[in-house]
Amino acid sequence: MEFLRETEFEKMMLDRLNQAVREYVEAVCKPLNSRHRKTILVFTGDRYKPTDIISRFVNVKK
Repeated sequence: MEFLRETEFEKMMLDRLNQAVREYVEAVCKPLNSRHRKTILVFTGDRYKPTDIISRFVNVKK
């Protein structure tokens, strides 16, 4: 499925989804002293339950 961004409502809803995923990854998945690189969130089946979250992080140089 391709995300639609044609109307203001679609843009707003996609922004809300992105913010929710960002907060979850920051709180649960992100290791200390690292920076987020890429996240893939896969939904399959019914009831919008995510089946897989793939996050990549890079270490921050001091």
